[in-house]
Amino acid sequence: MIDRILAAAGRVLGSWAPDLGHDLPEPSGAARLRRFGVPLVLLAVLVQSAVHLVNLVVFDLGIDLLNLDIDGGVFSWASVVVTFAVAFQLLVLAAQATRRAALLVAVAGAVAFLSLDDSVQLHERVSEWKTQLGPIAHFSRTFWPLVYLPLLAFVLLVLLALATRMRRAEGRLVVAALLGLGAAVLLEMASPALFALGFDHGQIGYEWEAVVEEGLELGGWALIALALAAASLVARSGPASPSPGRADRPDQQGQPTS
Repeated sequence: MIDRILAAAGRVLGSWAPDLGHDLPEPSGAARLRRFGVPLVLLAVLVQSAVHLVNLVVFDLGIDLLNLDIDGGVFSWASVVVTFAVAFQLLVLAAQATRRAALLVAVAGAVAFLSLDDSVQLHERVSEWKTQLGPIAHFSRTFWPLVYLPLLAFVLLVLLALATRMRRAEGRLVVAALLGLGAAVLLEMASPALFALGFDHGQIGYEWEAVVEEGLELGGWALIALALAAASLVARSGPASPSPGRADRPDQQGQPTS
């Protein structure tokens, strides 16, 4: 499915983005970054999930620093950091780009705003505009993604366009990460149904949803940052330049000698 998405996006969006070395050989540094980075991202998601569930079962969510569903904890900080890492890597790519640099700067600014939002919880203030819709309590969880939809769509489309201009390995990571982030947003928007079913904060049904949603968010942004860093290494390596051989030298035969 990921390859089909990449192929379709390449036909529609490929011309938007600068070339990020999609047809260049992969340097060893980029390969190592992927080989070690992907397992580390998965490990980070597993650790976050396990620590939150232990905090739930053993301490009844009494350790706020280890609660992934509140502001000011370790995991909310981690989410801010990895999101900003994506913005930073986009700026690095903009500095390297020979075309479409302004687009990269624009999407870097959009992602940096999302990182800031995650830090100071701007979307929580947006949510206060519409906390209930008819009988639907906690409608704010559905409302804020709708308000942010143009921004989220812009980031999605540009990152998808960039994925089509990377080497396939990095592009696949970006597409997988975007699917995960999209699923996280959909879970957030659907979460009022949990409250309607009687699940609330601290109950296992709600907390499992929080674990999955936050895991997808952390893992998604981290994988995108990883893929962009690898793509930057590939683009920096440039096309291979063959060493000049005898055939490249001017032919000296037949020239008069002094």
